[in-house]
Amino acid sequence: MTVSTVEFMPGLYADVHAPTRPGDYPVITLTFGRGWSIGDRTQLSELAGYLASRGMVAVNGEHRTLLRLSRLTSMAAEVMCLAAAAPYLAADHLTGSAPPVWLLGYSSGAHLAALATLTDRPLPPRCPHAPGEIAGMIGLGGPYDIDDLWNSGIPDHFFDAQALAEDLPNLASLLEQGDLMAMQLFLHLLTGASPDDAAQWGELNPLSLAGRFPERSFLLVTGDEDELIFPRHSERFAEALQAGGHNVSIEVIPHTNHAALTDPDRVGELIRTFVDGAS
Repeated sequence: MTVSTVEFMPGLYADVHAPTRPGDYPVITLTFGRGWSIGDRTQLSELAGYLASRGMVAVNGEHRTLLRLSRLTSMAAEVMCLAAAAPYLAADHLTGSAPPVWLLGYSSGAHLAALATLTDRPLPPRCPHAPGEIAGMIGLGGPYDIDDLWNSGIPDHFFDAQALAEDLPNLASLLEQGDLMAMQLFLHLLTGASPDDAAQWGELNPLSLAGRFPERSFLLVTGDEDELIFPRHSERFAEALQAGGHNVSIEVIPHTNHAALTDPDRVGELIRTFVDGAS
């Protein structure tokens, strides 16, 4: 396996994990989680390496988070740019033309990957790549209904409160106002929108976009012991996607919590099998 680091958009980098020899491989991007707030691409490095060892070119990219003063619209646009860049970044590892790209995301990264897969917005002006063909999306423990988060509040361990207080001091007071209020204020900070701003809110909510691009396939993976992003998010998103005409597979992994959904031993073969079967 080879790993190289490339700047795919000004100030944003991706690690390209690929088999040692060029071949006819699927191409997949990976987008990390950590509540849209903090985190980096190293969270999914092990999974990217596993996928490359199983015959895929895995492009593990970053996006600006709330810590870097970004909002959801910009984050999703950067994930779109990563998908557009992936065929170019994978070219040296392929023997033929680049295939359609798969977008994988974990936790909040799954939300962003879903938006990037279902959006019809243009790429951001700073993206130096032309849009490519998207095959579909793989979501690991994603929150696909922002309205549900707005109305249900924050699970006790949704945030690493101490880390956030250190990195984002202006959030410290939010976390002291109760779960529901904190989540509402946090989402407002992320989006700049309130729930009565229906047009903008809908464009940030994958569940409301599920009827778009029915030719794109989806694999949604959740754990039956995930108490951070409950399995209902994947189940309801799968129902909406199926109603929208998509090919959808949903996997609920037994005895698996939220953190374990990045474990290649639990999810790696599910991903490989799905991509091979849908390609």
